Amino acid sequence: MAEVTKQEREVTVTETRYTLDLSAEEFEFLKGLVGDTPASAADHASSRLWEAMKSPAQAPAAPGPNAYVYKDVVYDLSATYLDESSDTWKFTGAFEADGMPLISCATGGYYYENWRLARALESFTLRKI
Repeated sequence: MAEVTKQEREVTVTETRYTLDLSAEEFEFLKGLVGDTPASAADHASSRLWEAMKSPAQAPAAPGPNAYVYKDVVYDLSATYLDESSDTWKFTGAFEADGMPLISCATGGYYYENWRLARALESFTLRKI
């Protein structure tokens, strides 16, 4: 059964996107309606639709149960991360009420305990080790 999902997000302007979820049969039917070529080279919407129909994108794999996605980056909650000062950070296993994981770092007399992941990323660049 075909479904259309409408999403809006506010950037400098409001952008509206539609996601069309089709069965294989519905996809082939729509592809037949679009035809073998776009309506015209000047018709950019038709051209983009045609290109998307020729090579549908694969949905990204859902992150595992021990992962968290923040700003399109998947964080492994069981991994250790290193910041630009070579200090190590580990997720604590605790979460804020909104679901954001907490992360801690002990370094040189300072201890950053139970920071929201967003706060740590605003202050440090973390890479998985």
